[in-house]
Amino acid sequence: MTDGIFERELAQLRPSIHRLIARKFGGLDEAAREDVVQYALIKAWKFRHRLDHTRLFWWLCTVAINLATDEMRRAERLRTVQLPALADGTEVEFPYKQDLDGPLASRIAVEAVRRSVSKEDFRLLAGCAIYGSHLYARMTGQRASTVKPRLCRLQAKVRALGLPEAIA
Repeated sequence: MTDGIFERELAQLRPSIHRLIARKFGGLDEAAREDVVQYALIKAWKFRHRLDHTRLFWWLCTVAINLATDEMRRAERLRTVQLPALADGTEVEFPYKQDLDGPLASRIAVEAVRRSVSKEDFRLLAGCAIYGSHLYARMTGQRASTVKPRLCRLQAKVRALGLPEAIA
């Protein structure tokens, strides 16, 4: 099959693949669906010399469905977390991936907490998180009986920030 014939065949199959993706993946926006179809066609063009042309439609369907599934998963993972406003009133957004554990999620949570409590309270939260409330109280010369209630109030305040479960 020549490249020109193959190109015409892809052009004829394009609307069918687009309808399939639109029907099965309605959650994707129009631009994302168009990208999926385009990537599937590019992949077909790339492998045009190795494809079984009698099964081109089904091969394209499979590739497009796999690409759309990947796109849906990527869209689900990518979220934006809105942190409390800065002192000057500006809102700050951080990209947040739900499937990340650790560094990014921790930094976002710490930043959100830091902006919503006083320096003294933040020191208490950080110290208790690192050393535990009893050791922190001993290190700072405070009584554990005064540190514990303050810590509980602060933890309730942090929960009230409404951070996503993964980073709270």
